[in-house]
Amino acid sequence: MILDPGQRYYDPDQDRELHITAMQALRSGAGEGDVLPVLIQHNVPNRILGQFWPELLTASRAASLRLAFAAAEDGWRGRIENLESRCLARPDGQSWQITMKKSHVIACDRVIGLLRAPTTENSAAERLALLALDLAEPGIAGIHVSARQEPGLRLPCSQSAGSGSQRPAYVGHSRLEADLQLTMEQSGQLQLITSADYKELGQGIPAWELSSMALMAMAVLEHHGLRIDAQIKAQMDLLLQARSRAGGTRRLLVQARAIWRYFFHQVAQKGITVHPFWQQVARLL
Repeated sequence: MILDPGQRYYDPDQDRELHITAMQALRSGAGEGDVLPVLIQHNVPNRILGQFWPELLTASRAASLRLAFAAAEDGWRGRIENLESRCLARPDGQSWQITMKKSHVIACDRVIGLLRAPTTENSAAERLALLALDLAEPGIAGIHVSARQEPGLRLPCSQSAGSGSQRPAYVGHSRLEADLQLTMEQSGQLQLITSADYKELGQGIPAWELSSMALMAMAVLEHHGLRIDAQIKAQMDLLLQARSRAGGTRRLLVQARAIWRYFFHQVAQKGITVHPFWQQVARLL
């Protein structure tokens, strides 16, 4: 079983259904590249656009576009004030100057970059911009994409019969650099938001991602023939319930970390070989 790559726009009330389907896919031998990109889009760009740019989310959904959210930069340490990417209104008042360097962008058709957008070049005003760039067409002027080579950032796709002859061997990550101008006619590619509004949502992103991946990690163990402890299964069910409820994300992190500890303990104790992606996640815990 492989998740439909075109079905990446799950409503919040479908969160449980999506995760149950994704876990079954991994148990049945799907590759990380068949499942995790769908979850990453569900947890991050869909959630962010749904809050700040719903019309773009609707348009992306209608076109079945793969979305990625690009916030991470070298040395930013998860802090907005460390972002070097900028969106500045030019003196002519008719265009924007965009400079962006992002370190981790999963393969996508449309990327949503997070930039600082001070009101003047020297202003410390707390304003941010979401920038939408379509990457489906190669060679766009002012945009440079370079593939990352780390094994943990290449998620393998199943090549089994019935998975389709056009499937890539893996879903990769890239670095993205942009140095370009947007005219006011192109300003529909920008959405200005306040730093405070973004922080309220952005602070919960690690919890959504880590809780989602924790559930998938358990499916990976089951694929390797391990029976999950009953107490951990109960934690998984509580985690699914917590994800479906509105409210804070601190409880999600607590529950997810308990599941992650179990995962790494079992991997070490049983000598299970897993894709290096899972070790990458450990750095976020």
